[in-house]
Amino acid sequence: MEGLRVRMNAVHASPVAEVYRAQSVVSRAALLHSDTAGELIYAIGDIHGRYDLMVELLAFLAEDARARARSRRPMLVFTGDYIDRGPESARVVEALTLVQRRAEVNVHLLKGNHEQALLAFLENPQNGAMWLRCGGVETLISYGVDPPSPDGAPQELAG
Repeated sequence: MEGLRVRMNAVHASPVAEVYRAQSVVSRAALLHSDTAGELIYAIGDIHGRYDLMVELLAFLAEDARARARSRRPMLVFTGDYIDRGPESARVVEALTLVQRRAEVNVHLLKGNHEQALLAFLENPQNGAMWLRCGGVETLISYGVDPPSPDGAPQELAG
């Protein structure tokens, strides 16, 4: 597991997606077979703008749900950090909005610290240098916004 953890940190990818990619039987068993009082629940976190990995993971979960649902409506709990770091934050958010509208799954979207940092930046851009350094630049670019330099003067951040 230590090698997997190091690899996940090295590529800044979703831990859940990396577990899937690594085909770790122990990790997948813990993820998919926890005691959930008969409910079919999947927890997904730390997508960080990686639309490509999210799509792979959702395809895997859809296949698993088809095999195991037995007339149960699967629940997807997204635990936040949809944005920042990866190149497709806007696409991730749009896709999650569409997934949430699907009747065959029950979707819960929780706000993570990266979403909170974005909201704080929108409220007061002058204090946004840290968010920009932690992936905010990539998020703004994914929305077609020319980002300010995180190293610029505070008044530059305010636009």
